[in-house]
Amino acid sequence: MKKILFVILFACLILSICVSAQEYDGSIYRINDFVGVITDEDVDIIDDIIAENIEPLETDFPIYIFDTLDENTELREHADAYYEHNNYGYGEDKSGIFLVFDLKNQIYAVYYYGKADEIITSGARTEILNTVRASLDDESKNNADVFKDYLEKAFECVKTANKETEPEDKSDKENGMPYWYADDVNNFKNFHAENPKRVVDDADVFTPEQEAYLSEKVQEIVDKYGFGYVLFTDNSTHGLSQELYSADFLYYNGYGTGENYSAVCFFLSLEEGNRGWRTTSINDCEKIFTSSVCYDIDELVDSDFRSGNYYEAFRKQVEFTAKLFEDINNLPEWYPEGVSVFDIDRYDREYAEKADLSKKRIVDNAILFSEDEIEVLSEKIGEIVEESGFDFVIFTDTSRHGLDFYEYAWDFYYYNGYAKDGAILFVSDENGILSWITVPFGKAAEKLEDTGINTTIVDDMYYGNMQPAMEKYLQNLSFAYKHGRLKMSAGKKIEYAVIGLIAGFIISLVVVSGLKRKMVIKPETSAMEYLVPGSFALRSQRIKFLYSTVTRTAKESSHSSGSGGGSSYSSGSASSGGSYSSGGRNF
Repeated sequence: MKKILFVILFACLILSICVSAQEYDGSIYRINDFVGVITDEDVDIIDDIIAENIEPLETDFPIYIFDTLDENTELREHADAYYEHNNYGYGEDKSGIFLVFDLKNQIYAVYYYGKADEIITSGARTEILNTVRASLDDESKNNADVFKDYLEKAFECVKTANKETEPEDKSDKENGMPYWYADDVNNFKNFHAENPKRVVDDADVFTPEQEAYLSEKVQEIVDKYGFGYVLFTDNSTHGLSQELYSADFLYYNGYGTGENYSAVCFFLSLEEGNRGWRTTSINDCEKIFTSSVCYDIDELVDSDFRSGNYYEAFRKQVEFTAKLFEDINNLPEWYPEGVSVFDIDRYDREYAEKADLSKKRIVDNAILFSEDEIEVLSEKIGEIVEESGFDFVIFTDTSRHGLDFYEYAWDFYYYNGYAKDGAILFVSDENGILSWITVPFGKAAEKLEDTGINTTIVDDMYYGNMQPAMEKYLQNLSFAYKHGRLKMSAGKKIEYAVIGLIAGFIISLVVVSGLKRKMVIKPETSAMEYLVPGSFALRSQRIKFLYSTVTRTAKESSHSSGSGGGSSYSSGSASSGGSYSSGGRNF
C-alpha cells in the first residue's frame, strides 16, 4: 500500500513539474461556447487551430461566447475574471488576446493581456475588430468562419509585432529632443540618406498593412519623379511649431534629394492642445507646394482628419501628390517645349497689340459647356471684344499643373497670343472644387479692378448653372469695359437706400447715447439666441471664387478660408538654417 501511494505521489510530482515547466495551461478548451452558436465539431477544429499557434506566437487566443452577464457587472470586469479563472495566457505575464461575445447585450470586444497588450498597436487592434465586423456582415460566412477569420487576423498581427523584437530606440535625447534630432545643430551638414523610411508613424496610427501600402505608393512617387517625400506622425513636437518640427525632420533625416536637397513632408501632430497637420516642403519643393496647393490638400483631408480617419486622409494626400507631380511633368501643349513652369519670368512680357478676332473665345478643357453653349457665348464675347477693343477669353481646366490659379491663367493668356489690353476668366474644376478667377491686363485692369465681377455669378455657380452664370458675367464685363464699374441693379439701389437709413439711425443713437449710460444691460452669452431657426445655411463646399480680379503684377496670396477654415501658410528657416515653406490646419 505504501509502495502504491509513493508511486502516485511521484507521478503527481512529475506531472506538476511538467505543468510548471510549460508556458501555458493547455488543459482547458480555448473556445468556450455557452450559447451554442457553433457545432461541437467546429469547437474542436477551432480549439486545435488556437493550440497550434500558442507556442509559436507566445500568445494565447481564447474565445468566450455567453449570454449571462450580470447587469451590475462591466463586460471588461467579467472578461478579466474569466480569463484569470481559466488560467489563460502565455508566459509569466499571461500574454493573450481574448475575444468575448456578450449575446445578451449583442456586443463583442477584444481584450489584450501581458506582452500582447504592449506589442499590438492601436492600428492593428482596429484592424482585428474590423475583421470581426466584416465577417459578421458577410452573409456567406457562418459563425465558425467568423472565428477563423478573426484568428487568422490576430495571428497575423502578432507575427508582425513579434518581428519587431528589436525596435529602433525612439526615446528622447538627453536634451529632450526626439531620437532623430541632430546632436550638433550648429555644425549640421545636409546629407542624402540611403533608402530612408517613407512612412514614419511615431504616433502609431496605421496598421502594418496600411503602413506598407502607403510606403509602397510614396516610394513609387519618389522613384518616378526624384523628389524626397515622407509621411510622418508624432504625438509631440517637443516644444517646436508643427512647421519647424516637420522641416527639421526632413533635414535631420536626410530626405532632401539632388544638389538642393529638396523634399516634402506630410506631417500629423496628435499632441494634446497642438493637433494639426502640415504640408512642409524644403528648397525646390517649395516652388511646388505653394499656398494654393497646400490649401487644396487641406480641403481634401480636412473631414477625414477631424473624424479620426487618419489613414484615409494620408491616402488621399498621397494620391493628390502623385497627380500633382504627374501634371507638373505633363504640361499642356501650349507651353514652350522644355520650359519649367516654376522658372518662368512672368513680368515684362510682350503681348499682342490688338485682339485677334479669329482666336477661340472659350477653351473648355474641363468640358463645362455644351457645343451649343460655346457657340452662343463665343458670339457674345466676340461682340464685346470688337466693340470695346479689349480682348477676352474664358478658359476652363481640371488641373493647374502645380501653379497658382492666377499664374496658370496668366500663362494661358500669354502663350496663346491674346492682346495686351484684355482679361481672362479662368474656371477650374480640380479635385471636385469649382473655382474661378479673373485676371485683367493693361488698360482692361483699370476697368475691372475693384469691380467685384466674380461675385456676380456666385449663386449660379453654386447651382451649377454655367451658361446663365457666364451670360451674367458677360453682361457685367461689357458694362465694366465701358464704364469701369458694374451696372447697379435695382436690388443694389434698394440695398444702398437701406444702408443709408441704417447709417442715419446709428448717428441718432450716438446723439442720445449719453442719456443711456446709466443703464445696466446683461449681454447674451450666445449668439444663437439671435438666430432665427432655419435662417442660416452654409453654402456648397464645392465652389469658391478666388479674387475679384488679379492683375498681371499681383503677388501670390495665401488662402485662409474654406469648408474647414483656418488654413495657414508660412515660410521660414529650419533649425539647421535651411529654408522651408509649410501650410496646414489645426483641429
